[in-house]
Amino acid sequence: MNKSNYALISALYDTKGANLYNDIYFPIIKYEIANQYYTQSDVEKYYDLTELQDAINTNFGVKIPLSVLKQSIKAIEKGNKEISISVYEHGKQFKIKKAWDISLNTSIDIKAQEIATKFNKLEQIFQRFLEVEQLSFNKSFSDFYSDNTEEIFNYLEEIDNNAIINENYVNLTRFLTLIKNENVELFNIANDVFWGSIIAGFLKRNTAEINIKPVEKVEYYLDSALVLSILDLDNTDNVSYGQELLDIIKSSGNIPKVHALTIREISNILTSVEREQGPRPNSAIEGAYYRRDLSPTKILHIKNKLHQLITDKGIIIFPASDTELDKIEVEYKSKKSVNDLEKFRSPHYFNHTIRDIHDVYLRDFIQRKRERIASIEKINSYFVSLNSELISYFKRECPLNTKSVVIHPAKIITDLWIHNSNCTLLKKNALTEAMSRCFAMNNTDIRRKLRIVSKYYKDSSAEYSDENYRAVYSALINRSTHALKEVDSMSLTEQENPTNKEEINSSKIKSLIKISTDEQLRREQNLIALTKEKEKLEENIKSKDLQINSTDKLSSIDKERIKQLERELNSQKQKNKLTERINEISTQISELEKDKDKSISMFKYWIIIIIEGMSILGLLLLLPHLIYSYFNSAINFKDYFKNNVAYIFGFLVSLIGFVCRIHNMYLFSPKIQHEHNRDEQTNYWIKKNPKYNKLKEQFLDLQKQRNKLNI
Repeated sequence: MNKSNYALISALYDTKGANLYNDIYFPIIKYEIANQYYTQSDVEKYYDLTELQDAINTNFGVKIPLSVLKQSIKAIEKGNKEISISVYEHGKQFKIKKAWDISLNTSIDIKAQEIATKFNKLEQIFQRFLEVEQLSFNKSFSDFYSDNTEEIFNYLEEIDNNAIINENYVNLTRFLTLIKNENVELFNIANDVFWGSIIAGFLKRNTAEINIKPVEKVEYYLDSALVLSILDLDNTDNVSYGQELLDIIKSSGNIPKVHALTIREISNILTSVEREQGPRPNSAIEGAYYRRDLSPTKILHIKNKLHQLITDKGIIIFPASDTELDKIEVEYKSKKSVNDLEKFRSPHYFNHTIRDIHDVYLRDFIQRKRERIASIEKINSYFVSLNSELISYFKRECPLNTKSVVIHPAKIITDLWIHNSNCTLLKKNALTEAMSRCFAMNNTDIRRKLRIVSKYYKDSSAEYSDENYRAVYSALINRSTHALKEVDSMSLTEQENPTNKEEINSSKIKSLIKISTDEQLRREQNLIALTKEKEKLEENIKSKDLQINSTDKLSSIDKERIKQLERELNSQKQKNKLTERINEISTQISELEKDKDKSISMFKYWIIIIIEGMSILGLLLLLPHLIYSYFNSAINFKDYFKNNVAYIFGFLVSLIGFVCRIHNMYLFSPKIQHEHNRDEQTNYWIKKNPKYNKLKEQFLDLQKQRNKLNI
């Protein structure tokens, strides 16, 4: 399909006067019937379905299956005031008796041309954006829409369930975010054409049933990664994406759910963070941990309130007792399907983790809820996961003609429309969902790649420096083609595991650093070039202002160019200043962190532990002695007291100490009291060093400012 095809589809499905929102196939068929009616030379002509199919394919670039055309033609014949046809040969042929007013087709064609023209402008501005920002992107806007059509079609036809519009389109997404704020008209065009690409995916569908009545409410069981992002326990892009999807599901009247086994898996993840006293480097939770200033104690608090936090978000929990969950784990540990999944994920490591048990159980659980549902419109529940490898794996394991149980969140909006075609959420949110998805998937992908980089990028090497690491990170997050190629090559070496793996990947790290720093240098040189070009144009304007009126038009163009360059230059300067300031504050915070750690003393904690221990020891040693002396003494109590006054006094002191401390004894909860002492001293240090919190606030504020400039 090309730009003209998408423009025509977008115009056709945005023409309110034709009542086109009630169905998918009728608008395009009726448009083509009207075209044929007003261009035919023989009013008695009989049209063949293949002839109609070819005409639609010529104008729209979509080959609608003959089975769908046959159903649609029969339905149009039975009752349609705008189009009147007679059907013959059981729907294989038809004759046109009446069509809607040709002015409607004409208005659609005019609007399509306007969309195509603006689409060309959009592509030109995008190419300029890539040039100015020195970004890699080897596809076009047309590829973006074509891939989305393919993604929709694959999902409907059960060919593939993964997202084709993914992290590879993040630089196009950055551009769309920019024009959404600066040029609403062009963004609306991009949105309209994206809508057209979705319609094209539906039109290509081979298995459509025109008159099927879909299930209106669907249960979407969210995977642990999505729930963590919704709970703000992920990087900011994933958090935004998770919350956006949750809002869409709820506002459409459908049901977001989470299984109790999923909550147990999330609890295990949080327990791991708590036990290890922090997140693992480049893990999903790492960004939120430091952004939210979390601690092991706060993680424990979140874990203990998981059910309440999830419910507060409007997610319904499918309940199961701990006993039931234990039985599930025991039963599924020995299942072949769990062992096969574990082997697929880690060929050389078997541990029967809850992750594999959870994924296989949720698949079986959803399959049981569906029973024998054969049509996608009738599906009542899904397991929603961000894990593309898991989705592909389960798809391969599915029997033929079985609908996928696990779907990517990218398919939710499409699925909502399948179940309720009157829902306006698709056109309103489809493009913004794809944009959020690209940012989220890019962060996830780069996090994985940084794990490989960090393994070999060591501070002991000669190439190590903060500047070089920032250059590598910038190259990866901006999806530099050459930088990504180097990291992918490192991943391949990891998989092949040669004997000289360390040497090979260390060499690739050097190459990666060179690629990244060279690209960073080119961006800086581009900034200098922009500055010189601006100065040159300013001089050009001064000279042209003295020329005759015929040159005024050219001068105004140059002025506009200068304004654009000034915006680009100022933006880059601001980013450079912010980056420099962020690095300075980060260094100060690190120094203060060291001072904070040094200020913590556990002297009080150990003194109290010793005192409590001595009190208990005193009770344990003196009480038996006093009792024994009393019952084995023939003297009266007065003499007994006189003879044992030292022991009695020691016992009373120990008893008083024990009674005074029993409600809050360190010995009964040493870990909690140890953490309490650390927190108490940390809070005191922070109170005495207000500069620390101010620096952290400045750091976050500067990061937000820089992120806005990167959009």
